[in-house]
Amino acid sequence: MIKTAIFTILSLLFIFLPAAGAAEVIDAPPPTTTQSSPLIITAYQSSHSVHFVQIYNNSDTPFLLDNWMVEALLHDGSQEVEQSLASLSGWIAPRDYILISDGSINGSDIVFTNPLPTSGQSVLKIILKHNQYALQEAIPVTHLQNEFMQRNKTTSGAFSTASQPFSKAVFNDSSQLYGHGYYELPNETSLQIVEILPNSRDCSPAEADTACGDYIKVYNPTNQTIVLDDFSLRAGYKGQSSSVSNSFSMTGDLAPGEYETINLRNDNALISLTNTGGFAWIEDVYGLKSYDNTIVEYPDASSTTKKGASWAYNSTENIWKWGVPSPGGANTFPEEIEVGGSGSGGSGSLKP
Repeated sequence: MIKTAIFTILSLLFIFLPAAGAAEVIDAPPPTTTQSSPLIITAYQSSHSVHFVQIYNNSDTPFLLDNWMVEALLHDGSQEVEQSLASLSGWIAPRDYILISDGSINGSDIVFTNPLPTSGQSVLKIILKHNQYALQEAIPVTHLQNEFMQRNKTTSGAFSTASQPFSKAVFNDSSQLYGHGYYELPNETSLQIVEILPNSRDCSPAEADTACGDYIKVYNPTNQTIVLDDFSLRAGYKGQSSSVSNSFSMTGDLAPGEYETINLRNDNALISLTNTGGFAWIEDVYGLKSYDNTIVEYPDASSTTKKGASWAYNSTENIWKWGVPSPGGANTFPEEIEVGGSGSGGSGSLKP
């Protein structure tokens, strides 16, 4: 009887007690991790206060600075204190700089909203922070207070990581510092797409006509010069990722009443548009904003009857229709041919 009772108790213990070494499930959210950012502190000057901080976007795409803070870790003689110097917002362009200062540097992009006193504390760290990204720090060297410090570059002249050390440099004037401010997207554009050639004709290898390849032509209808470098062309459809095959840069100035034909991709290969129909539109140079007033839908051009014809805007009739490729200037269209002579009682036309 006693043996039976002991066996029963041991059986219950095996049932309700976890096995040795078994993993225990914790009902709690997983720990958060911070991601790296392309931002790097590339230069600074500090003593009892921070005089300036130079920030660099070490990537090939724009980076949003909203909710980023520039702070300083101070020692006031008795304790360490972290103080905000400036809040950042807006975009920084690829491979570009922003210069933030206490106002002592001519041409600063941003002036500290909370400048530090000029005495009474020492600067232990300059911090660039965001709650979702890893901290970027510059730690002033005690014996190099008030010196102009620049982050070292690689032998190729680039910044490879934010861990590269700083070196003392001779500071003559603000021309040694770079700062181009926030990247500002153009709110709108008057630039117009006026012609699309989506299925160019077959040409001899010796022929150099632009119409031997697909292209998109834009027009400046204003009385002001438009800087094309601020914009890019897109072809495709909504939701399609930007790539070298559907996003095309534009360069130079476009004078009033002038045309510009884009027939090369950014890698200098010929543009190849979808010939079964699609859309073309204008974006800002980095593709952050598309301008809805520039969207043009072109129809199917894959048939043999449409090969070599362009989808073009006729400003006289205020309509889009098939035209004769005209990459060098104003759009042209096939001549309408009258059927019958005078007094025939009617007329007709052959349209593309």
